[in-house]
Amino acid sequence: MEIITEALGTWCNSAVSGTWHWFNTLNREEWMVVLAVGSALGFLCMRGLRAGR
Repeated sequence: MEIITEALGTWCNSAVSGTWHWFNTLNREEWMVVLAVGSALGFLCMRGLRAGR
């Protein structure tokens, strides 16, 4: 079990590191696209939560 936990931790750390590196390499236009996609996904998520009432 300890081996699985250690492997999962290593995988998570490398995924976060890779994602952070990717965000650091974005230029201004790419940041606008990421912001627009994130906003659209957030809007859809909130709309879905409201529809559940």
